[in-house]
Amino acid sequence: MKYIIGIIIAAALLFAGWSYYSSSQNVPAPQVEAGVPIVGDTVVIAQNGAEAEPASAAQAAGVTVSYTSGGFSPKTVTIKKGENVTFMNESGGRMWVASGPHPAHTGYDGTARGQHCSGGTGASFDQCGAGDSYMFTFGKAGTWHYHNHVSEEDGGIIVVQ
Repeated sequence: MKYIIGIIIAAALLFAGWSYYSSSQNVPAPQVEAGVPIVGDTVVIAQNGAEAEPASAAQAAGVTVSYTSGGFSPKTVTIKKGENVTFMNESGGRMWVASGPHPAHTGYDGTARGQHCSGGTGASFDQCGAGDSYMFTFGKAGTWHYHNHVSEEDGGIIVVQ
């Protein structure tokens, strides 16, 4: 029970920090558009023109990748389509998670950083600025290389089945 309460408190603190960071960076918080179907507590989002299947509670939980002074850990993660990966910055430095290749960030959805970071669809695997945490839901199967845009030699791989 203490473990669950700890997780809830940690999630609330992360959300509060993200909200503060977003508002201080003049970046609007993500919004659910009118007409987007909701299944239970899961928003069903269309990715690249195809409807994504609603994620189960287990899929929504996903996995966490830590970013430290030694880079990303684990370096390779295998997940199922629809799962989340949360990147946590524990380095004391800056972290900007982005799809490969550097500096274009075109690997996941084919759009360049300048396109998807300036009001794009949100379906791009790109944090679009440095922050302490970043979560992305992978809606496409494949092997996706990523890196820290501010330290491009640090990277990893997400395998989506």
